[in-house]
Amino acid sequence: MSVEGEDAGGNLVTETVELWRRDPVECVKELFSNPAFKDKIHYKPRKVYTNKSRTERVYGEMWMGQWWWKIQVLVLKHVAELFHLTNSVQKSLPNGATIAAVTIASDKTNLTRFSGDKFAWPVYLTVGNIDKATRRKPLENAVILLGYLPVTKLNKIKPSERSSVQHQLFHNCMKELLQLLISAGTNGIEILCSDGEVRLVFPILSAYLANHPEQCLVACCKGNHCPKCLVPRLERGNPTIQSQLRDVEETMGILQAASLEMDDTDQLDAHGLRPVDPFWKNLPHCNIFSTFTPDPLHQLHKGVFGDHVSKWARKTVPGRDEIDLRFKSMTTHPSLCHFQKGVTLVSQWTGQEYKELEKVFLGVIAGATDGAVVSAVQVVLDFIYYARFECHTDSTLKKLKTAWTDFHKKKSIFIDHSVREHFNIPKLHLMQHYLHMIKSHGTADNFNTELPE
Repeated sequence: MSVEGEDAGGNLVTETVELWRRDPVECVKELFSNPAFKDKIHYKPRKVYTNKSRTERVYGEMWMGQWWWKIQVLVLKHVAELFHLTNSVQKSLPNGATIAAVTIASDKTNLTRFSGDKFAWPVYLTVGNIDKATRRKPLENAVILLGYLPVTKLNKIKPSERSSVQHQLFHNCMKELLQLLISAGTNGIEILCSDGEVRLVFPILSAYLANHPEQCLVACCKGNHCPKCLVPRLERGNPTIQSQLRDVEETMGILQAASLEMDDTDQLDAHGLRPVDPFWKNLPHCNIFSTFTPDPLHQLHKGVFGDHVSKWARKTVPGRDEIDLRFKSMTTHPSLCHFQKGVTLVSQWTGQEYKELEKVFLGVIAGATDGAVVSAVQVVLDFIYYARFECHTDSTLKKLKTAWTDFHKKKSIFIDHSVREHFNIPKLHLMQHYLHMIKSHGTADNFNTELPE
């Protein structure tokens, strides 16, 4: 694949990069036909309730969520037109037809900490039809390596153009990777499934697993904007903002106007967009902004708790060594991690270490700082633990929402202690989308980014 741009002297230069890829349609066929998944794969959505009156709905697997039902209606209408079916108002797809809820994960990874800047950028594929417990186990082979994106510094291209060229290169590569999903998602593909039935399968991109910078890269938006909604950049710390979700058609109109060099920079700036030709514009039945799923690892454990709330709380504790002394004096227990040297000097944390810290942090700071600080930390930890539930109901989702609203009521204590001036933080804002996404796509453990990492 070739990349073009201008060098420092204004001359047109070309760089050649390598893209390693597999056929995504063949990957979907491989997953659907694998006999190991015979009793672990689902071909239609279900609504599950905890009571006979159906007032308490359960959300767990992707096929329990609202997204699948919505897409099934859209695909149903398309199939009715495709095969000239007269009964276009039926509530399920024709016999032998189903949806493949394609999930893509990408993660630019530093290969080593010791030998310079060596990176790899793998892209993985799986389907939400397979039980999440199976998808989470590497030895089950339910996640397939789809390809490797090129990692290049584009040294020949002048620095002022380098960023925009790299963004477009990513989208060009993803377009090559997923090109065959366009016709397959539009017309369907026949697959001999693991249960022996031949089905007409429509692969639809349902989820894109990535950290915040890559979500913004996929959404064609700048890193200081939300990839899912149009919340004003300086109001992301305000929970009362009812931000409008990004619309695919509106976004494409703005990007196309920018590509034609029309005077539409105000719209680009208002939506926080970069002038990029996106890979997802022709994917059938795909709203790319609804594919960005909760990412507890980067957004909650490493982000909201690790980078922010835990550090804010520690700054409110009088005495430089008080927190470390409390950690050192903890009684050992088989289910707890004992931080024998304290925590203030730890420079590199893993997601698992943050989870261990969350177990004991509230008890460590209790009595060492203002009670209002302890209360604010408590509701953040409540939110994190609710977000980690492997099965939610309408009642538990209300508690998740309550924890989120309670934090915004109590967060001003950190301003009172002069450890914060504002809460305009992207990862804090993204907590607002958890409730909707769990109802839509299932619980957050469906989309754990620890697996691709």
